[in-house]
Amino acid sequence: MKQALRGWGVPAIERGDKNVFETDEAEELEWILRGLLAGNDLSRIRAALGTGIVGLMARDLAALDAGPADAWDAWLVKISTWRELWRERGVVVALDRLFEDCDFVARALSSDGGERVVTDVQHLVELLHDVVVRERLGPESLVEWLQLQRLDPGGRTHADKESVQLRLESDANAVELLTVHGSKGLEFPIVYCPFLFDASLPRGLERNWTAFHDADDGDRRVLDLGSPDHEAHVALADLEGLAEGLRLTYVALTRARHRCVIVWGWISGLKDSALAYLFHQPEGGPQELDAEAWLDLCRKRLIRRRRGGSAPTT
Repeated sequence: MKQALRGWGVPAIERGDKNVFETDEAEELEWILRGLLAGNDLSRIRAALGTGIVGLMARDLAALDAGPADAWDAWLVKISTWRELWRERGVVVALDRLFEDCDFVARALSSDGGERVVTDVQHLVELLHDVVVRERLGPESLVEWLQLQRLDPGGRTHADKESVQLRLESDANAVELLTVHGSKGLEFPIVYCPFLFDASLPRGLERNWTAFHDADDGDRRVLDLGSPDHEAHVALADLEGLAEGLRLTYVALTRARHRCVIVWGWISGLKDSALAYLFHQPEGGPQELDAEAWLDLCRKRLIRRRRGGSAPTT
């Protein structure tokens, strides 16, 4: 959605609960910090220089290898300078100097999605600084800490969940993209809900692996892989899926202050959606999900109208 909007010249930003340590930028920062501590280990230095943050391309690294014996000297001097700044004045000063020497911010902002990259890198640098101050970590320990945050979600004990969530690139003149779950408790002037027609009920293989809450077992969530009561459990799972779909639909439709727009039409699978249930309940009330007949009637009315005939009234 973000790419599609930007293709039409509409700026868009993401809001969500993704962790900043799960980004490519976190991995690149680890490579850079390891490269600064690598001494003359050219393999780690190449990994650091080949990141998008530093900016060397594969052809640049190949040219260094193919050049004269002193071709690497200028880069080794820079790496030595950044390393000494890190040890003497801290990781923030070292990385700020690295970003300046490599023209990182200007390069990133000149490319599509660069604002997201800059925001994530700046966020990560803040978190590195915070943990250094709080835990008094030296350079080697800081690199190991960053690796732990990246690779072991269960080991992320140094920062609370909110502090490591991805931040918005900018709040100005941009469409915010977020999930319905992520929108709970928020309000916006105008809201577009393009996917509320999606089915609330399980499909395909999910019918064979049916998860539901068992009222006879303290409402514990269980998985039925083919018990004698499987059909009854499928019905329970359908009911739970519909109930959750109705809850999420309510959340989506109540986020707008002035206007809410939804997408609705003859779309494959929409008969199992929460909106179909709300729009096309049987006359006796919402005792059961029975939207297919109503939607089929709507389709026939549309076809007859296009052919110039009269449409039955309902």
